[in-house]
Amino acid sequence: LLCRIMQQQQQPPPPLPLPRPHQPHHHHHHHQPMAQAQLPLMNPQALPQQMIHHQPTSNFCPCTHGGGGGNRLARNLNRTVASSSTSATAAAGDGNQAAAASSTTAAAVDAESTSDSTDSSADAATAETVRFVDENKAERMAKAFRSLYETKQFADVDISVGQVNFAAHKNILAMSSPFFMAMFSHSLRESVSNQVTLSDMEPATFELVLSYIYTGSVNLSLDSVQCLLSAANLLQLPSLKAACAEYMRRHVTKANCLPVYFFARLHDCHALAQLARTVIGSSFQEICSQDEFLSLPADRLAEIIRDDFLCVQSEEAVFEACLAWLARDPQARLSQAYDIMKYVRFACMSCYYLCDRVECEPMLQADSKVQELLRLARYHHMLPNRQAELDLNSTPRCGMSYVRGYLIVANPYSEDKTRKFNSVELLLPSVAGGVAGGDGYCHLQHQQPPQYHLVRIAKLPLSLYMPGVVVTGSNQLLLAGGTQKKISVRGSVTCDGVSNQLHSAQTDVSNSWTWQSLARMALPRTQFLFVLVDQAVYAVGGFTGQEVTDQVEKFCLQSLVWRSVAPLPQPLRCATGHAYRGRLYTFGGENARGEIVNVCYRYDPQSDSWSELASMQTPRALAGCAVHRDRLYVIGGNTAPSERWRKEILPEFCTDSVEIFDPDSGAWEAGPSLPNLLCGAGVAKLSGCLRVIGGEDDKSWMAGECRLTDNRWEEAQLFHAAIMSTFGCAVASVSKELLKKCAPCGAGGAAGHKCPCYDPMMMPADEAAFSPREQSPRPAI
Repeated sequence: LLCRIMQQQQQPPPPLPLPRPHQPHHHHHHHQPMAQAQLPLMNPQALPQQMIHHQPTSNFCPCTHGGGGGNRLARNLNRTVASSSTSATAAAGDGNQAAAASSTTAAAVDAESTSDSTDSSADAATAETVRFVDENKAERMAKAFRSLYETKQFADVDISVGQVNFAAHKNILAMSSPFFMAMFSHSLRESVSNQVTLSDMEPATFELVLSYIYTGSVNLSLDSVQCLLSAANLLQLPSLKAACAEYMRRHVTKANCLPVYFFARLHDCHALAQLARTVIGSSFQEICSQDEFLSLPADRLAEIIRDDFLCVQSEEAVFEACLAWLARDPQARLSQAYDIMKYVRFACMSCYYLCDRVECEPMLQADSKVQELLRLARYHHMLPNRQAELDLNSTPRCGMSYVRGYLIVANPYSEDKTRKFNSVELLLPSVAGGVAGGDGYCHLQHQQPPQYHLVRIAKLPLSLYMPGVVVTGSNQLLLAGGTQKKISVRGSVTCDGVSNQLHSAQTDVSNSWTWQSLARMALPRTQFLFVLVDQAVYAVGGFTGQEVTDQVEKFCLQSLVWRSVAPLPQPLRCATGHAYRGRLYTFGGENARGEIVNVCYRYDPQSDSWSELASMQTPRALAGCAVHRDRLYVIGGNTAPSERWRKEILPEFCTDSVEIFDPDSGAWEAGPSLPNLLCGAGVAKLSGCLRVIGGEDDKSWMAGECRLTDNRWEEAQLFHAAIMSTFGCAVASVSKELLKKCAPCGAGGAAGHKCPCYDPMMMPADEAAFSPREQSPRPAI
């Protein structure tokens, strides 16, 4: 260290008479000033401040001059500095005293060494090494790089961009950019050549990139930032790319949000794309009249209008924007009308607007595919209780006054023990710009699956286990039957018989729900099939508290009375089923002998009769069922009885099997298997997409949602610790005014936090790792 300090003073180090290790020395107590010619004057402040990291060692280190250690070295340095100051003063008065000062200093050092020799053996055992850190080296290197950039000294490669050549250094380029590292280190022509050509880049842009590589700084402007970001993305300079993206974020406006969004998407600038997308959504009705919007290619226009984030009060605004785009160049664009109109949500329009405006539009009348869309939209409005059978996206845009989500009714696994069996919660899948439903989220799925929002919106009139739940086309929730539960203040649960009550509530009201008690069923029942078929709901089979029954009751939604209809061919409980084109289909279940069956029955209300159809391959009970693309999907279930199943309906033989029934041909085919064994899940169709929510197998719960995409299941969102199984599940529309008064519950949010269903510009992000299985011990119900 002493030698390094003296080299910085550009003077040769003086000879120091240091003792050899472990040898005794005589003590000398007379000091003489050192000559200036032998030891230069040193500034004590120049000593390094980083000599604080000491590592003990027992090995001899020459820098400690034997056994004296680091402390001894410091004492010698201090003594030497003091002697140097004295010698400088003496030299100014008399040059002949320099030699005497030198000998005196040498004697002083020798005396100091001799005075420490008595504890030399002890110091040798605790000798230290000192780590020196030069804090200014980075600055000096930066200055050296800047000098090399300006002088081009030692340049060993010429980079040709356009018609301009740039002299550079391979080492500096390679250590700054993985792009150049790969170019110069692999068996490419550029690795042995001093000529490199870069295409698709402007010389002015590359000059800015070189300036950044050599100096670490660059000037950003609106004129150059996009080209610079593209170059940084190509050359793999993430810090420069992030700086350019942040600069663009500060300059996103209504006038440039469209090109910025697609530019950011192209270069994977997710935060920039998110912000531009938000501006597009919040200002859509202003942007859709701009030339930039009307000049979009069809695929980019479809990407904008198919998502939920558009903040419009009605779907009519989206339709008019699409018509304006078609009218801009009818000859070239009318052939693409279906590619655009299939993302317009005709189900969210007023039926009067649909008839008076949409169906009379001349540009759409010649397209047969568009006319098929309009036919389905008419059925949606004419037959509201068959909406679940149609493949239409009826999810509202985030600027509308209501939302659509899953109603989770009487969940026996609610986190709050006092709310088990007696709550109605709304599950809202959420995306980066609002409530989920559209397909646009797939473009921003670089992070984690989207966060959900679970909002408790009502309390049931009774605490119930496995009641029947139906939502009509007019958003009326019907709640029937179920096992009544009593919950003590300590959270213990006891059974209180089986209910035969029927209650209703309107889900789209702006104030709190009001439950209305309707006529009771003739039989109390639980674990039964409750299905909406046109203007009536049917209670099929189930368990009465004493036995498994084959009795079927029909409740007319107009007369509000129950009446018995033809019984099932055999008693069944835990069967699944669905309505399709005015008929009722049932699948599987457990019969009165305790056998889980694979039977399939169809009920015709016109003839009041049951008919047996082809059986499934797999027997199953407590499965899910939905209509998708004119076929019935039977999903998961428990395939065999067990002792726990008979006592508590806890499945032990779950399946991942999915079977698809074609009502026209009466034939079965195998569907895509679920990602996991599953039973007791909620199955519903939202946004025209078939989804599976929650459920369990014999060991754990499915703490998430799966959806069917391209004939395969993909895990769509995470529920964290929210457990859902054997609950009532239905899709419903709920007023945002009501949700403003409800606090988020469960793992999806905390009380007092806004929910994006009524704050469309909120952009929640889920940072948790996606793990759809919740491995918790299953409590008894």
